[in-house]
Amino acid sequence: MNKEAQNKEEYVYKPAWRSFCLHIAAMVACLVLVAIVSLNVSMDAAYQKALWGFFVLFVLVVFGNMFFKRMETTLIVRPDEVAFEKGILKRESIEIGMRSIRTVQVTQRIIQRILNVGDIAVASSGTDGYEILVANMPSPHDIRNQIQERARVEDKPQTDGANGDKARA
Repeated sequence: MNKEAQNKEEYVYKPAWRSFCLHIAAMVACLVLVAIVSLNVSMDAAYQKALWGFFVLFVLVVFGNMFFKRMETTLIVRPDEVAFEKGILKRESIEIGMRSIRTVQVTQRIIQRILNVGDIAVASSGTDGYEILVANMPSPHDIRNQIQERARVEDKPQTDGANGDKARA
């Protein structure tokens, strides 16, 4: 794929499933606890069913939480802008033009480094803080490099292919 075609593409990123490792650990811990209680404590069959029913309910709630957290967050890298969309029922959207991007920061805690996920923050010129903050994105350094590369391409003056003169707007 040539560079010009690559720069025309739109890339959509969602938080990585592997970033929900604490949710998964909580489900496994709950399973172990329910299994130990079920095997070591004598109780009526109705209580056994209720115990396992609560476990199933807990797993459904945790999976639902993971699903909705992932679905409500979207980072879109377009040729001319970076967009962040958040929410399912109430939708918020922020767009920053590539020419306006001042900083793209990646932050990774130790667990995030192991899982190759991280938090991405994008700041535009003319502001003090970060307008876009996205948690648990997969391969965050690749996303940062992609944004920075597109911002550099956007900043280069366009030239007329025939004689190398700067194109006039």
